[in-house]
Amino acid sequence: MTDQYVFEVQFKGKNDNSQIKSRENPLFVIIGGESMTEFSKLQNELKRCDPPVPFKVQYVDEEDDVISIDTEDEFQEFVKMAKKRSSRGLLIRLILDSNISKDVPTLSTSHQVVHTSSIDSEDEMFQDVVKNNVKRALKRELEGWREIILQLHSVLL
Repeated sequence: MTDQYVFEVQFKGKNDNSQIKSRENPLFVIIGGESMTEFSKLQNELKRCDPPVPFKVQYVDEEDDVISIDTEDEFQEFVKMAKKRSSRGLLIRLILDSNISKDVPTLSTSHQVVHTSSIDSEDEMFQDVVKNNVKRALKRELEGWREIILQLHSVLL
C-alpha cells in the first residue's frame, strides 16, 4: 500500500484572466518549460533517498490527455509543448508515492498536500527512517519546483 502526495503551485497563462478551476487532485500550473537539469536533479534526489522515493511527473497535453514524464527526452517534449501553450497556462502535477506514516506536517497554503494512507503495521523504526528521508526529499523538491516556476514565469513575461 502507498501514500500519495500531490503538490500544487498555481500560475495562470499570461493571456488568461479567468481563475484556474479547482480539480479533485491539485495540479501544478506552469507557464512554460526551461531546464532539464532541474528535472534530473529532482529525479536523482528522490532516487538517492534510502529507500528510494518512487515518483511520477504528469502533465495535461493539448488533447487533454494525461502524459507521464519519465525521461529527459520526454521532459524536452514537454518543454516544447509548454512554450507553445504559454498564453493559456499548462497543467502539471508531481506525485510522490511512499510508504510513510500519516503524521507528515502540512505545508504552507501555497502548497497543498493530498495524503491518502493505508499502511499495514510495519517496523516503526523503518517507518521513521523512510518518513524523515521523504520529508527531506519533499522539502528539496518544493524548493526546486518553486525555482523552476519562477524562472519559467520570468522567461515568458
